[in-house]
Amino acid sequence: MFEKILSCRFHIERHRNGPYAAERERYLIFLAAEGHSKSALRAIMCLLYSLAERLPLHLDAIAPVQIEAAATVWSAALHRSEQNRHHAKTWFIFHATGWLRFLGRLHEPTAVQPFAAELDAFLHFEEHERGFAPATLKIKRVCLRGFLAWADSQVKTLRTLGPEDISRYFTWLATQYRWKRTTISMHVTALRNFFRFAQSKGWCVPDLADAIGAPRIYRLERLPRAE
Repeated sequence: MFEKILSCRFHIERHRNGPYAAERERYLIFLAAEGHSKSALRAIMCLLYSLAERLPLHLDAIAPVQIEAAATVWSAALHRSEQNRHHAKTWFIFHATGWLRFLGRLHEPTAVQPFAAELDAFLHFEEHERGFAPATLKIKRVCLRGFLAWADSQVKTLRTLGPEDISRYFTWLATQYRWKRTTISMHVTALRNFFRFAQSKGWCVPDLADAIGAPRIYRLERLPRAE
């Protein structure tokens, strides 16, 4: 995967021979499959090298407080403005959490999934009534869990959610990720399908699904770009 992101042999060998190279590469392959752009993967790859150097990866499991401590030390050493150091720390914590969770080495308390009953009912409908495959259902679950957790953090119920809340959610996503339009469209589709189901059950306001916009997908969008 390093060879697909970088062109300079020196930098490829540095990442290949660096700490926890196999674990870093597996995460990059996962992110690429999610639709991250090559430029985003390059930035994340550099960050992963710092994570591998600074996180206590000799431990079987790493707690969020240890991630934050490492992020604080790392960001404080950056020669940037206070605001940029804050953004860098947030970025460090986000990808450290995602990487360790992907590796199965994140120690975190079991969290209650907001709107779990509604989510399970929707996925059951998608599986048994519409015939979606397990892989597709897994993607839908990931997309919806993130949104429902965000809605819960905003003290929202399904009934009180409106189009402006959906817009705020995607604006928030844009500050956390550098997704392609195809990835955003995947999340939009999952939300639309969920809210059409929710509307049929009387859980949300009418026509909310139709108010969710999606980015335009061009005919050659999924083809790799020359860089």
